[in-house]
Amino acid sequence: MQVLNVANLNGIQLRTGCFCNPGACQRHLKLSDDDLRSHFQAGHVCGDERDLVNGQPTGSVRVSFGYMTTKSDVDKLINMLTSYFVQGPPVRKLPEWWPDFKQAYIQKYQSVLQKCDGLLNVDRVKTPAIVDGRPKLQINGDADDSNCISNYLQLNTMPHETVDGSSITVTDIYVYPVKSCGGMRTDSWVTGSKGLLYDREWMVVTPAGVGLTQKRDPKLCLIQPSIDLNSGLLILRFPEMPPISVPLDVTKNHNDSRVETSLCQSKVCGDRVQGWDCGDDVASWLSDALGRQGLRLIQQSVCDSRVSKGKNKLTAQDSNAEPVLSLSNEAQFLLVNRSSVEWLSNQLDKDQCDCNKETLLERFRSNLVIQGLKPFEENEWAHFQIGEVKFQSEGSCTRCQIVCIDQTTGEKTREPLRTLAAIFHGKTRFGVYLSQVSKGNMNISIGDKVNIL
Repeated sequence: MQVLNVANLNGIQLRTGCFCNPGACQRHLKLSDDDLRSHFQAGHVCGDERDLVNGQPTGSVRVSFGYMTTKSDVDKLINMLTSYFVQGPPVRKLPEWWPDFKQAYIQKYQSVLQKCDGLLNVDRVKTPAIVDGRPKLQINGDADDSNCISNYLQLNTMPHETVDGSSITVTDIYVYPVKSCGGMRTDSWVTGSKGLLYDREWMVVTPAGVGLTQKRDPKLCLIQPSIDLNSGLLILRFPEMPPISVPLDVTKNHNDSRVETSLCQSKVCGDRVQGWDCGDDVASWLSDALGRQGLRLIQQSVCDSRVSKGKNKLTAQDSNAEPVLSLSNEAQFLLVNRSSVEWLSNQLDKDQCDCNKETLLERFRSNLVIQGLKPFEENEWAHFQIGEVKFQSEGSCTRCQIVCIDQTTGEKTREPLRTLAAIFHGKTRFGVYLSQVSKGNMNISIGDKVNIL
């Protein structure tokens, strides 16, 4: 997925995964039947974004060349690979048969090559083979991502050390009631069984039943949901349109003729999810706001039982103990460190940066924002506590093009993903997934202290 994201940033179209050929994929990746079963038990399904499971690749990258492909197209691809994914000076390694082929080629076309007088890439033909003597790099797994970041930043601190000796605290709390829509900032909020209460409990779906995200329609970020606990309503707002509201529990109104609901199915990251349709009024409002016909708003059913896809995913036998999910992609919570955001902001080219640094934090769509750490120190945590709530880390969040969307305007940019990928050799991980260890509903507030366990 990191290669795909970087390619999209550079205007290069390629395919990743198994290309609808799981048998060939299994053979070329040398995966056993047991490997495939373990990947499935770990949450990997066809079409998702999990390209590694326990360090094993689940697919590959395919670049297609046709009769219209030009040398500049190939050069652009090579430049992308060397710029983002090659550590150290690039080394060209030619196949073993190349010297014999080269000699035969020169002898066969000697007269033509002389007439060309340098117009062709003859220098490429005459270039001797170069053997790559570098040790092979192991780039699979979270540990190597952590090492890459630590080496770049020269972070040798213990996880509990802070920037200025002050305590680590929560500075921001965001709830995203509707998946891929705007966030609601709050001073205090309650955790539920699936994360922050009402976080990503609703989703906009297309007529085909597919969840609509900012990748397909950036204007989703302009829909601003808010939760009114006193009146029991989800309120949606959009520029130059009147607000609309739906009940927080739409199932209680299934006999109300004003709100017709029905049980429906959709998909989130390969998982089938069940939800309740929230009615025609809000569906019409969404279609008018986004200029798309046939949109519906669904609320996740309480019977839906998606589980966390984080690195601490349990075995199938222990699946009842796994953290359950709302309509979020990977885990119950996403945490971001302010120091990491500030560090990244300072890396952006002041003259060529096309994104507003003032709204950089909002692009990462985190639930919890903390301060009091060095950049990327949060990646080293395993277990910690915020106030009275205990959490465990579920690994780093791999970023996609959504961080290149200004959450205040809906405009697309190339930053900050381009800089993030360039600095960390194609790795686009930023922020940490969390699961709640403490049971029951508990409160988190701005100013709560964070303690490393």
